[in-house]
Amino acid sequence: MGKMNLSININAAPETVFDVVADIENSPKRIQWYEKVEMLTDGPVGVGTKWRETRAMNDRQSLEEWEMTAFVSPNYFSAYCDSHGYDVNYTMRVEPEGNGSKLTIDMTTKPRTIIGKLMTPLEWLMSGMMKKIVLKDLESTKTYIEKQGSST
Repeated sequence: MGKMNLSININAAPETVFDVVADIENSPKRIQWYEKVEMLTDGPVGVGTKWRETRAMNDRQSLEEWEMTAFVSPNYFSAYCDSHGYDVNYTMRVEPEGNGSKLTIDMTTKPRTIIGKLMTPLEWLMSGMMKKIVLKDLESTKTYIEKQGSST
């Protein structure tokens, strides 16, 4: 099983940070390789919300369907995805940090299919690439939120 834990400090109130990261539909505005997000359920984001995101990854499109599994505003939310033979779970946590916030993502991946299990020896390579991608997502989110704050 692969595990990842990454954090970034953001110069904004925890409620602001949470509102931005929980605004799933508008993720393409803050993360550069999100091409689009389609909401598959109606209503406000919460437990049971489903969405499909399309990302541009290495000159290819990656399509994933996610489901919100926990939602405690303004502290954290969790989501699950069945991705190419892997169960992927992540939690986004927002905590006060100094005059701003600390945004943390905890992610676990577990091979579920035979193909996923056969890929296990390559997890070290894939986890390095995934860390770079997730760190860029966090940095992009930080930049987006801090620019929004400076424009008000």
